[in-house]
Amino acid sequence: FMIVFKQATVVPLHFIEVSANWNNQNGIDVNWITENEILLVKYEVERSSDGINFTAIDNQQPLNSGARSTYIQRDELPLTGINYYRIKAYNGNGTVLYSKIVKVLPKVLISSINVYPNPVSGKAVYIQFRNQPIGKYKVELTAADGKLVLTDVLLTDAENCIKKLSFKKQLSQGAYFLRLWMNEAVK
Repeated sequence: FMIVFKQATVVPLHFIEVSANWNNQNGIDVNWITENEILLVKYEVERSSDGINFTAIDNQQPLNSGARSTYIQRDELPLTGINYYRIKAYNGNGTVLYSKIVKVLPKVLISSINVYPNPVSGKAVYIQFRNQPIGKYKVELTAADGKLVLTDVLLTDAENCIKKLSFKKQLSQGAYFLRLWMNEAVK
């Protein structure tokens, strides 16, 4: 009679799901679910703009429970354009395992320039820039009869901002046209 002991083998880590989606704070949440986590040292969340060259953006400690585990990592400063993500798992024996690569398309941003109050009251209007290029805007206010009422330059220091356009005197009642230029394009 003979007793034979067979060495137990560890079932390797398995990525069940990896996903990445925009969150409500204009960041991207990277989520992953694993099974068979045993003796892992860390997870590294990696990001890329081309899906080939990745850079680590954060680390997370594994639970090493051996059961199914769920993780989330927030990328608070995603790249402009397409973002690619993958998870890199470091095993205690020095081996590395990669998840599949997931892709997040750029968020569609609504661009606009709004002027208020309308009708004008007082000696100023406010111009709200939404997702507009930062820089110098030439302003021209013309009355309905074609008479130039005001020219000015507004400097924006953020894509989303509100600038005050002041008049020397209160405008007469009537219709006016406000035009904005940046790099010779009429807004």
